[in-house]
Amino acid sequence: MPHSLADATFALTQTGVLSFDKPLWISEIGCNLWATNQNNEYEWYNNTLTVLNQNNIGYAAWAWAPWRTGTQWGLVNGGVPNYQLNPAGQIFQNQIAA
Repeated sequence: MPHSLADATFALTQTGVLSFDKPLWISEIGCNLWATNQNNEYEWYNNTLTVLNQNNIGYAAWAWAPWRTGTQWGLVNGGVPNYQLNPAGQIFQNQIAA
């Protein structure tokens, strides 16, 4: 997956996502925290959400709670009632507040 903002823009342009003439909403977008280079995942996630925001494309995160055996795709660590945002959760929160 592309990591830089320019790469994310290029990929979304090449796939046609940025040229749709109808409202678009993307579901279940998130980091793969099983990846060997999590920093690349965080960069990809932040840059992709930036491009989606710039183009008024809606999205939902996968997943707010820890998922499966840990936080591989989740946005939080911990359990009820002590959830804490992990880096992916902080990126998502920052992007929806932008």
